[in-house]
Amino acid sequence: QDAAREERARKKADAVARKAAKQADRLARWAGRGADIRFSGSLSTKSKEDLIDIANLLQIESTGIKAELLKAIRHHFETHQDLKCDA
Repeated sequence: QDAAREERARKKADAVARKAAKQADRLARWAGRGADIRFSGSLSTKSKEDLIDIANLLQIESTGIKAELLKAIRHHFETHQDLKCDA
């Protein structure tokens, strides 16, 4: 049982490390695009990963469920109208 428990813990740690590496890669790609990043489409259709990327780029809280991320991003755009563009 100990071996099985250790194997599950190792697999979980590997999954967490892969997720962190994937997120770091996504942020590095966004950072390479410069300050003039534009998103298209409705926020409600974005995946949670996309919303986390947007929140990180806006330098706001990027944790929580999808609904919390949407609320935080919308609030940020409401208080920073200069960032919002209906192109």
